[in-house]
Amino acid sequence: MGKYFLIFGLLNLCYCTSKKAPIVGTWRVDSRFYEATYKIEQARQSLQAQVLFYDDGTTRYNFKGGTKQYLFASLKAKNGQYLDGMSSATKQKSSTGKALPKFAIKPKGNDTLEVISYIGQRPLSEHWIRKK
Repeated sequence: MGKYFLIFGLLNLCYCTSKKAPIVGTWRVDSRFYEATYKIEQARQSLQAQVLFYDDGTTRYNFKGGTKQYLFASLKAKNGQYLDGMSSATKQKSSTGKALPKFAIKPKGNDTLEVISYIGQRPLSEHWIRKK
């Protein structure tokens, strides 16, 4: 009987001490070129961003249930920022031959993220604002 209490206590301790990533939540893109809302969620060992809304003037998407669309599905924390966990075959290569992530997210306070994506070898930086 004591063994079960010990196991239950350890599981409870592990559950209570696990922190969710500070970037988990719903975010609105602050851009002049398009509108988007993403929901970043914890998924097993990584983070994923579900597209809730997207409109760039030619493509419009609004999630109303059914099949979910994801901007990224395997983001992992590394040195204070979050990088995509894609295989090296899908990463961009820089002029020095170094693999660049497709996405890098740096928290800038509690309610703002700097999101860097790469088009070719050029970084594109934008800010996401937390929706309350």
